[in-house]
Amino acid sequence: YIKHLGTAVQPVLGNHDFFLLAAAEGIVRLRSKDTIWDVLEAKDRIELVDWLRRVPLHRRDGPYFMVHAGLLPQWTIEDAAGFAREIETVLSGPHYRTFLQEFFHGPTPQWNASLTGSERLVSIARVFTRLRTCTASGVMSNFSGPPEEAPKGFVPWFRVPERRSGDAIIITG
Repeated sequence: YIKHLGTAVQPVLGNHDFFLLAAAEGIVRLRSKDTIWDVLEAKDRIELVDWLRRVPLHRRDGPYFMVHAGLLPQWTIEDAAGFAREIETVLSGPHYRTFLQEFFHGPTPQWNASLTGSERLVSIARVFTRLRTCTASGVMSNFSGPPEEAPKGFVPWFRVPERRSGDAIIITG
């Protein structure tokens, strides 16, 4: 449905989109409760998956910056846009299967500017699709509950004081 709306909608990729892409490639197993069976069994499945691989991780329009999950406190909006483009390039390129395999089955490194290769890509993608809470220094947790139940030392990313993207209006899903 979203694909057929064309330019009337401006989506960004999130964790469920990554899961669908990985499922389409046989990288993850579906459970009976998963709700993407209809997409994977659609007659235009290949076209839909190909379209989804080209949906961006971010959108920027003036002071607005849209991502699915969040941004680390040490990232500026310019940093985040550049990092998003790294993932967007891989997902739309010939090695996207390798990236998805690493994302779902490889190590889950914390972000560090010195990361390279698949560790860098996985770390960036985790931030854009899964970040909910982190420390003031940008260490991500795997927590996914309500903000008031965040683990000790972790806060919602948008409540980190003096985060470098604090001057932007960030829209998250």
